[in-house]
Amino acid sequence: QIEDKIIMEEEYSMLYKALHTLNEYEQRIITLRYGLKGEQPHSVKDLSIILETPFSVLRGIIQRIHNKLKHEMLKYYHAEYLDDFDFPG
Repeated sequence: QIEDKIIMEEEYSMLYKALHTLNEYEQRIITLRYGLKGEQPHSVKDLSIILETPFSVLRGIIQRIHNKLKHEMLKYYHAEYLDDFDFPG
């Protein structure tokens, strides 16, 4: 449906903006982990070998990145909602 496509495009746009708030190292981790920008997705275990970072440390970094992305996306979502909101009276 057209509405679903519009919503998906808006969500991708918010995610794209959120990804650009990450530092280069965080962007590299997410790009390799999920196969963005034409990369193949990697498991956390494989990433720990590629990045020469202990698995448990990398897992914690990825969790912090996820939290950061969620926070950024919520900011964008709320900003868009508030732009369309008119206070009564």
